Formats: sequence, C-alpha cells, structure tokens
Amino acid sequence: VQVFQISKCNLNCWWCFLPDEYRGCNPNHTKWFSVDELLDLFIRDAYPRVKMIDLSGGNPELVPELTLQFMSKLEKYDLSEKIYLWSDDVLSTDFLFTKLSDSQIQYMADYKNYGKVACFKGIDDESFCFNTCSQKSILDSQLDMATQYIRTGFDLYFYIALTVPNMKNLK
Repeated sequence: VQVFQISKCNLNCWWCFLPDEYRGCNPNHTKWFSVDELLDLFIRDAYPRVKMIDLSGGNPELVPELTLQFMSKLEKYDLSEKIYLWSDDVLSTDFLFTKLSDSQIQYMADYKNYGKVACFKGIDDESFCFNTCSQKSILDSQLDMATQYIRTGFDLYFYIALTVPNMKNLK
C-alpha cells in the first residue's frame, strides 16, 4: 500500500499516529503536492509492485476533491482497473456532500475500485469527547453522515473506538 497523508484534521484524537507537528500543515514538516505529482511518484517508485493507494490523514474529507481527482487521474493513466483506491474518513464534515456536485458524488460512489473506511470516535458523547479531546460530541452527526454515504451507495467499512474515560456504567 502507498499511503498519502493529509496533514490536517479537525479532530484531535489522543491516539493519532500522525505527530502533532505534522497535523498543522507546518511547512517545516509537510510539503504540498498536486495529485499529478503524487501519482508520478507512485508510478516511479511503487507501481506495479504496489496496487493500492490509501488517502489517509489527518482527515482527507477536509478536501473531498482530492479523492475525486485521484479517481479521475487513475482513469487518465489507465490505472483505474489496476489500482485500488482507499480513503479514510472521521465522519466529521459534510464537505463531500456540500462542496461537490451530485454527479461528482455519484461518480465517486460508483467508482469500481474505491472503498472508504470511517471511524466512529466513541460509543457515547462522553467517550467521543474523551477520544477526540473535544468539548462537544458530534457522534450523532457521525451516524447521520454514515447514513448519507450508505444511501448514496459508497463501498464503506466502519470501525469504532472502544476507549472510554472510565469503566463506570460500561455495561
């Protein structure tokens, strides 16, 4: 798998594998690339040995056009049937549905070699706030966003963070 990381996230999960200094788009630790540049690097350094691209984060859904552009460029390079495209999501923004057109969204949902994995950040409001270091839970919004992706027809995979601040009333 070739992983391309977005160095920005609107959550602050305590377990995030991306160091804090990389999450703020700090030019001392990150670099801007176009999709063409990323695919050129991928083709030069990884393809055909690697057959999967993961758009990870941070939170790739802050820039929903990125996944769309990857799909388009993979088709342009005649790689859409040969490379599986995967993107991570924390279900914390509706940007895909509010910033892209209906036809773009449907194109993404119908794209043959694409899957999206999304993380529910807790089991209740308290665990969501604990896990994301947030003052306010958006767990209900995460569930609504997941429902919208399902209704649109995306190939989805979900997981849930099962960490809690205390064991009281865990049953």
